[in-house]
Amino acid sequence: MKRSLILLGRFGTVVIFASLAILLSSGIGPVTINGNSSSGTVPANSFNILQGPLFTTYYTSNSLQNLNPQNAVKISINATAPLNVYLIEGNRNTLENWIRTNHPEQATNSSQSPKNAILDGFLQANPSLILWQGKGENVRLNYVPSQIMNLTVVVSNPNENSAKIYYAVNIEYGFASISTMRSIAVWSLPIGLLCSLPWATLKIMQKRSRQ
Repeated sequence: MKRSLILLGRFGTVVIFASLAILLSSGIGPVTINGNSSSGTVPANSFNILQGPLFTTYYTSNSLQNLNPQNAVKISINATAPLNVYLIEGNRNTLENWIRTNHPEQATNSSQSPKNAILDGFLQANPSLILWQGKGENVRLNYVPSQIMNLTVVVSNPNENSAKIYYAVNIEYGFASISTMRSIAVWSLPIGLLCSLPWATLKIMQKRSRQ
């Protein structure tokens, strides 16, 4: 009986210290591991992606590749006119390959941004790839992937005039979701206390009996 209480008490002590360590680590904010900012222009009634013009080898950012649930994606877009913004699952090739198949003439005319009608067709054909969408002159997005995935940000200009955009993309890294870590600690700490209580009581009784 006494040996069981000792083992249970040691287990509870370990759980208590682990819970406290989790609470302390959850107070440390995530670390930015990749980030960039740039500007560009989206022509009237057209769309493009933030990682560089479609059908070119030029990339302004490859930071949205191979993300996992320990990453947090933070994107801010400021524009001179209201824009439609879409977060798409997959890299730029997902969109480019669909356009090549369904609109081959666009792939050979990379100097011009594709028209919004092409994007509408892609979105209608692939609704499951739309992870998030927003609209406005100032768009903010915080996204945590549910699994390992590539992401693409598409910006569409529905206006009759071109729009200038300024954007920033930051990838933050954390060991796990802060809320998840705190939930684990909140649930495990009482368990540790309950396991340690009988052992602590036994130690107090033994100490008093020796006096």
